Amino acid sequence: MRAPTIFAKEDPLMKGAELRRFIEQAPVAMALLDRDLRYIAASPRWLRERKLGSGILGRSVFDVFPDLRDEKWREVSRRALAGEVVIREDDQLTLPHGDVQWVRTETRPWRDENGDILGIVAYVEDITPRKKAEKSLRESEERYRFAIEATSDGIWDWNLRTDEASYSPSYYTMLGYDASDWGSGSLDFWKSLLHPDDRDRVAAMARHLIEAHGFYSIEFRMRAKDGSYRWIMSRGKVVERDESGAPVRAVGTHVDIHERKTLEEALRRSEAKAREKKEELEWIYNNAPIGLCFFDRELRYLRVNRHLAAFGGLTPEQLVGRTLEETAPAIAASARVAMQEILASRKPLTNREIVAETPSQPGAARHFRESWYPFFGNTGDIRGFGVVVEEITERKKADQALRQSSERLKVAQAVARIGIWDWDLRAEQYWINEEYRRICDLPPGATPSFERFLEQIVPEDRDSYEEIVQDAFAGRGEIDSECRIAGSQDGKIRWLRSRGMVLFEEDGRPRGAIGALWDITALKDAQQSLLQKSEDRYRRIVETSQEGIWLIDADAKTSFVNPKMAQMLGYTTEEMRGRDFRGFMDEEWLNIAAHKLLDRKAGIIETHDFKFRRKDGSELWAVLSCCPIFEEDAYSGALAMVMDFTERKRLQNQIEEHLQVLREADQRKNEFLATLAHELRNPLATINLAIENVDANLRAGGFAREDDLLALGRAIRQGRHLARLVEDLVQVSRITSGKIELRKGPVDLSDLIRDAVDLIRAKVEKKNITLVSDISCEPLPVTGDSVRLIQVFVNLLDNAAKFTDIGGIIKVRAARSGKDAIVEVSDNGIGIPADQLNAIFELFQQMRHGTERRAEGLGIGLALARQLVQLHEGAISAKSEGQGFGSVFTVTLPLDPTARPD
Repeated sequence: MRAPTIFAKEDPLMKGAELRRFIEQAPVAMALLDRDLRYIAASPRWLRERKLGSGILGRSVFDVFPDLRDEKWREVSRRALAGEVVIREDDQLTLPHGDVQWVRTETRPWRDENGDILGIVAYVEDITPRKKAEKSLRESEERYRFAIEATSDGIWDWNLRTDEASYSPSYYTMLGYDASDWGSGSLDFWKSLLHPDDRDRVAAMARHLIEAHGFYSIEFRMRAKDGSYRWIMSRGKVVERDESGAPVRAVGTHVDIHERKTLEEALRRSEAKAREKKEELEWIYNNAPIGLCFFDRELRYLRVNRHLAAFGGLTPEQLVGRTLEETAPAIAASARVAMQEILASRKPLTNREIVAETPSQPGAARHFRESWYPFFGNTGDIRGFGVVVEEITERKKADQALRQSSERLKVAQAVARIGIWDWDLRAEQYWINEEYRRICDLPPGATPSFERFLEQIVPEDRDSYEEIVQDAFAGRGEIDSECRIAGSQDGKIRWLRSRGMVLFEEDGRPRGAIGALWDITALKDAQQSLLQKSEDRYRRIVETSQEGIWLIDADAKTSFVNPKMAQMLGYTTEEMRGRDFRGFMDEEWLNIAAHKLLDRKAGIIETHDFKFRRKDGSELWAVLSCCPIFEEDAYSGALAMVMDFTERKRLQNQIEEHLQVLREADQRKNEFLATLAHELRNPLATINLAIENVDANLRAGGFAREDDLLALGRAIRQGRHLARLVEDLVQVSRITSGKIELRKGPVDLSDLIRDAVDLIRAKVEKKNITLVSDISCEPLPVTGDSVRLIQVFVNLLDNAAKFTDIGGIIKVRAARSGKDAIVEVSDNGIGIPADQLNAIFELFQQMRHGTERRAEGLGIGLALARQLVQLHEGAISAKSEGQGFGSVFTVTLPLDPTARPD
């Protein structure tokens, strides 16, 4: 409802419809004043904006607004009454209730029909909201200016119509420039600083985003003044549009994000490397030759590798999610004990050995060593357990065999009465065996040392022995001396023979010594008895000695042996007396014996090993301590103390053979793992590269290109190659474990060989190799597994193709030979060195030629062929005239006349 216009009652000046309508419809606040400046009328807006009531009519404007008494307002009223229109743009007016109002005023005279001025009309516009907005804008602009000065971010202002821009000082300094470097406001210089790879993309995207969305945010690289490129993040927003809504002006910021991008790139590379390491660890985890798994606190498998799963004859997928009670109840109770111990101690439980049967080998007791490690959660509670399991069954057997061998060696040492010592300078340890302790009369619990032994040597012999040892450690290397010692407990004087060898580091410094000593008191007593011509005493000593005593004359004829010596050789003393010393040894030792006799004649005393032949033909290995005998300065013979160490020699040889077997097995294992890693790495690299390229193209919104299809083709071929490697390994595993089943039946061997030739033909033709077949026309009936036999001949043909150069020849011949079928695969390839002929059928063996790299493959094909042939009761062999003369592989299989192939 329209508010009424106020008029003064009974005022003749207010009569007239035109004036009334004008006041009622006035678009601004308006008031009519008479010449005395009293209110005659006021529009509703005037009253509303100034919060006045109808009581103002008839009152002076100076009474209503005391501020108007100011001289400037009186001047305005005088000028208006004088006929002038007075306009004031910005004035403040204090309202009756105290509020301050900003106003724009227009004061003009009010005339009657005759043009006489009756009063004034005041038009007032309330501009308080505008003044407040202007004040807020000024304050905002001031804060914005302070923010720009305080921040290091660059500010830009872009005129989209002229494609020109202005920039804040920090915008220039961010890249090392100043305003003078930048030139005019054209964007051309700005675009020239963009990295070439970013230039078109940034310019097009910025304009598109602003025109389409009104804002944009983009990252790119710009060239700094020093020539380097820095990463910038630019954000902008449209702040002005024209009448059609098209953007006219945009403002925004540039932020230097180079450090962040550098860190992101480093993080990306680190994550990529971490992923690669994770994949490597995953491969190692899954293919490790030891068992690995994770349990939760219910002993439920969370993760398990193939090696551990194989213990139970299962796959990892069959174990995950199942408990130990479900899969291996025989060891579940023991595992729970280990788990409870870890929960109580919160420490790992390592090197725990258990013995159990497994489903994969029922009835066989298998030895395992396991280590349990607690897995802690973020709150410190034990969430599960990591377990490492290693089967040590074979090691246990080897340890048992070694213990038995060591026991036998210890017995042999005791029987032979040889004291062994080992002096380790680095560890400052001096180890001895029990026989050493007995010989030196050391009390139980006494700590042995070189110094203690030196103290036992009688003073007359001590300096010479110490000098011999010092010379050995100075570089001579050998210790060989006789000395007398006093027993630690009984004080008795004993003659000892000490022999040893000093061990040196690579830089020539000694790191220790090892040797042996014998009690030669009996020998010395015998020598003394001879010198004193005390025959009776001599005989009592030598005849009761537990060591052999052998006396020869100047012509090496046996003049005396004690019963022990005769017993060692299986003769009686009468049978040996008068016989040449050299008649008790093999011909190969005669030359050695001749040299030793010359040493005796030269007066040399020494101890050495010798091999004799017993009466029953068996070997006797003995240690001889030999001393020449001179009478009146003339050589008259020699005396030898003989100790039997045949058993020790046999044990040493046996241990050496075992060690050699273990070394060869370890070498084959290392070579196999290296070859397997090589064979798997290249195909996997090809597969990964193909997948990554296709993935990158598809993620970029493209389609698989021809190059991608070729790469996928290579990946598929490499995948098939991996499948063949795995299949060969599986077949070898099945054969060696006795799990392979042959599906034997009547077959014609001629047909199988032709099938094998067809399968390999494409490969040999690719190398331009001529394949010649000479297969018997008559049937060659055998009973066998056709698939396995074809595999044998394919392996032989593939092997021939692998080692035959381009343009070579491979021949296949099959014929009957008596009751057997003979198949020969020959080539004119690189041949087989003579020293490798016996090893090529061993598992994981690959032929080497000088320093050339091994051929591809795992060394399985020929081993697999031999095993399959043997399962068919046949034989396989290889021969070659040597490197460069080709090779011939021959397979012999028994014919079965009763076989009737389909």
